Amino acid sequence: MTCYFLIFYQILDQAQSKIIYEDLFNSVQDTWYAYRNLDCKNKEGISYFQSEQCQDYKILLINQCLSYEYHHLIFKTIELQPHYQLTLQLTFLREKPSVDPEFLVYIDDRIVLQRSYTDYIHSNDFCTLNTRNYELYPIIITIDHSSSSVTISMIAQKGFWGITKFEISIKECSIGCDSCNSNRCFNQELFFNQFTSLDFSFMDIEKTWQTKDITNIQIDECLGFKYLVSNGDHLIKYFDLDYHHAICFELKLLIFNSQSTYIHIFIDDVFVSYVKAT
Repeated sequence: MTCYFLIFYQILDQAQSKIIYEDLFNSVQDTWYAYRNLDCKNKEGISYFQSEQCQDYKILLINQCLSYEYHHLIFKTIELQPHYQLTLQLTFLREKPSVDPEFLVYIDDRIVLQRSYTDYIHSNDFCTLNTRNYELYPIIITIDHSSSSVTISMIAQKGFWGITKFEISIKECSIGCDSCNSNRCFNQELFFNQFTSLDFSFMDIEKTWQTKDITNIQIDECLGFKYLVSNGDHLIKYFDLDYHHAICFELKLLIFNSQSTYIHIFIDDVFVSYVKAT
């Protein structure tokens, strides 16, 4: 979140920790999605993605693709209430013995875990499924996070792998607080939000963004959420505000097929900040 000018604070009454997702398949509507390379080759009749019971563990099992090193990206996007911290807990399964797979976890498209699991790294936990032995490795990741949604995506290198004991929890803001940190609730009023739901199909023209005086109305989808497509190299939006001391804003910007680039931010035609995207 980027803030300008002066912000007043008040003390938080109590930081609330809340589990917002647990158990990989806790309802019939619960769905994980995947991007799979269509050129993958597998043994005939074997599904790439399976919900299995590996002894005491309910697992999402991903079968190997014989054509590529990294073959299946699985992901899930979840809407969130106001919060300031997010914790992800899961257990990674790898076949034993295996080809020393690398396992990557992304939160909102940023790598938060990149680790190779070799035969020299042992786990005391294991399970057996269809004559295959799997070692289990618990993982805990905690990050500062305040976005209204989160996308968790994972991919592994080679072989058979899976996940189990998956849980997402957040440190919530206190009741009635729209924005906070670990110590206090920001004395702010939520003035405007847009595209915060995972699914939207139309927009009020007055609420859209413009590029070169052309209104952007194209919608596309990525990793389980929809976004507004820009038809140029910049976006402009005008707001009518009441008297205030500060302006704070937060957004997600998607850049596709680009080398290292800079994102420049202007308020009232005055340059205030930039972000280097690599």
